[in-house]
Amino acid sequence: MSEIGWPSPCNDSGWHPTADAVAAEALLPWLGRDATQPLLLLAADARVLWSNAAARAVLARQPCLVLADGVLLPRREEEALAFTATLSALTPRGRAALSLCSRQQVPVLTLVLHGLREGISVVRLAEAGVVEPPDAGLVAQAFGLTPAEARVAALLATGADVAAMAKILGLRAATVRSHLKGAMRKTECRTQARLALLVVRGVG
Repeated sequence: MSEIGWPSPCNDSGWHPTADAVAAEALLPWLGRDATQPLLLLAADARVLWSNAAARAVLARQPCLVLADGVLLPRREEEALAFTATLSALTPRGRAALSLCSRQQVPVLTLVLHGLREGISVVRLAEAGVVEPPDAGLVAQAFGLTPAEARVAALLATGADVAAMAKILGLRAATVRSHLKGAMRKTECRTQARLALLVVRGVG
């Protein structure tokens, strides 16, 4: 089984479609296309149908998961068996969670599964010790920001710098700075630190 890279190209919403998943786009509005949350859309057999840049960034630095032949599985056999059993048994609107551990048995990643419809689930990746960003939709609503400005402001609230935000969102650093300036102008924040604090207090 040879490991493969993520399918391409990525669309402008931050979601990463494969050829057989484009029709599933109608299933995703409830997620708000929040590119700051590491999200994947998986079939019951663990085939990756969709992913966003935030999910790919997590998987690039987490050795406990492997993507091979389009299938995403935990590297450890016992965790892979538990994951596939949970995924295949998940019902629409059902929810489950599975923690993956390091070789020292320390939890490093939690997979939160949401049944979307029969045979398709959304998986959110939550890294241990990593602060998750506030919901970008709530940030946009609370401060009158555009979706792009809200995603950047939400990531800023986690302590991410411009380079990290650019990588997560799949944008150029200059574009991230532009969104930051827009968010700071609309919230009347003179510094990024003030904007981050405002977001955490207002939404986090």
